[in-house]
Amino acid sequence: MKPQGGFNDEPAAMEGMVMKLKKMTDRLLNVAGAVLLLGFSGHAIALIAEQSDDLKQAVLITLLLLAVVTFLRKRMEY
Repeated sequence: MKPQGGFNDEPAAMEGMVMKLKKMTDRLLNVAGAVLLLGFSGHAIALIAEQSDDLKQAVLITLLLLAVVTFLRKRMEY
């Protein structure tokens, strides 16, 4: 006898809900990480440009830092 309009407690349904929740959480963390990286890069460009008075150098250094952070982040996923 199945419950009427209530929570379905079958293991397959629970597993499906857990997987959906995990995917949503992963997406949310990816978006949050991207926002943090954008904020970090903008702040880093401002700080480096303030010190060196060369915007091109500041952008290149920031891109290098972002590449390192992205590489390390991908390595941690595996």
